[in-house]
Amino acid sequence: MDDEQNIYKESTQNIPFLQWLNQKKSNVFSQLYNYIPNNYTSPQLYPNEFIIFLGELFPPHIVRTETSNFFDVAITHIKAYPALTSLIYFVYRSNFSALPNTSLTSDGGWGCTIRACQMLLANAIIKLFGSDNINRKTVIHWFLDFYNSECPYSIHSLFTTQIIVSGNPNGSSFLPFSSVIYALTELVNKDFNRAFECHVITNKFLLKSINKPTIVFIPFTIPDKFDQRLITIFSFNLFAGMVGGSKQKAFYFFGIHHNQLLFLDPHFVRPCASSIMKFDEKDYIAKLSDIKSLRINELERSVVFSFVIHSFQELISLQELAKNVLGIDDKQLTIKREECDGFEVLEF
Repeated sequence: MDDEQNIYKESTQNIPFLQWLNQKKSNVFSQLYNYIPNNYTSPQLYPNEFIIFLGELFPPHIVRTETSNFFDVAITHIKAYPALTSLIYFVYRSNFSALPNTSLTSDGGWGCTIRACQMLLANAIIKLFGSDNINRKTVIHWFLDFYNSECPYSIHSLFTTQIIVSGNPNGSSFLPFSSVIYALTELVNKDFNRAFECHVITNKFLLKSINKPTIVFIPFTIPDKFDQRLITIFSFNLFAGMVGGSKQKAFYFFGIHHNQLLFLDPHFVRPCASSIMKFDEKDYIAKLSDIKSLRINELERSVVFSFVIHSFQELISLQELAKNVLGIDDKQLTIKREECDGFEVLEF
């Protein structure tokens, strides 16, 4: 066992008693989480309307049907179906080894923001390189729930970053989207051998050049009457997803159909992979039944957008979108703390 693993092991053993007890209660609760009713439903299908998916518009296939069942999308939107069923999907996990500095072995009930942000990064990586150029199983492997250098973007790795440690003293406290995105960006950019990099745009659009394929995250507070601009963003060819929430729950949003936001919901507990090398890829890929929807006006104000850029010209295009649609140029982009205090904060 190397020094890093020894430090990790010690960090999971020297837990103050009350913190240890509360975290053990959280672990027990996670086993019951799936019994909590989930009110989010599958989208309604509109056979004659476009599906917007990560910056791409999929027109309906000409077919005579009046179905409203989203499971018929394979008939009405033939080209959209493969995209909808290839998204990387992360949910709560149980029975993983304790997170650093905690006794937590499950994130059920409190880790939805982490899982939504992991989905944002993972699916942005796929879009950045193209599904023909990068293996989905390899990307999933990077996020598996292990304290291991082979899983650099795992929940365990997140619990080693300063922003998570300082902002999460109880282990299972909620962190705003922007905090988790900053932590993931830190994990990506500390690897000098990485094939891509991440940037977070905050006060001003300061990114003036890129050295390698880049994922750009933009935390944003949605103003009133933003519906049409949100559709413009989702239709933008460099768009790579959004994390946002509703009713104190965090989700990963990837598309729009009619007036419905399409999203993946991480609020289900599944066992973690048995080992780094033995995991079922299908357990981390979305099915049609996993896709849920809510109306645009049900979206809470605090979100994070992601975009992918490969060239200076694409950087210019993103700058123009940021200026014309988001109002980010020389003006300050501010996120009021009270508007992003948290999603699904559960006290144990």
